[in-house]
Amino acid sequence: MDPSVKNPVRDAPEAQMVRVPFRVVDAIRAHHAGGRRAIVVPEWRSPDGTPVTVHFGRLTSGDLSRATAEAEQDLFLRNLKLLIAKAEDAEGKPLFASGDLHVLREQADYAVLARVIAFLLEEVLAPVKAEALLTTDPT
Repeated sequence: MDPSVKNPVRDAPEAQMVRVPFRVVDAIRAHHAGGRRAIVVPEWRSPDGTPVTVHFGRLTSGDLSRATAEAEQDLFLRNLKLLIAKAEDAEGKPLFASGDLHVLREQADYAVLARVIAFLLEEVLAPVKAEALLTTDPT
């Protein structure tokens, strides 16, 4: 293409601005920031009788690393530590303290814990169908 020929797209004022290159890290940060999910746990009731809702932010590899370092040989203990670290109320305040681990291990219903932990891990464990995410052929 001859650079002396005027191109309305290339020569438009907005095309002359400095463009910041796209960084995948920025997309990852945006994805992380908007990722709160919640599960209602009818077996756990507040003093007024309403079911407890447990909120979770996105699970990161750092979360997994910290929990695994503390519970290398015990997968369920690792998952309990993740639950303690990630479970929040609607305002983002922690639902559990590290000292609650004993109660979770010794008094909580395993089936309920397993369901809540499965929900927490759902994004990690659920297979992603890449074909469904593609809107056009990238080649």
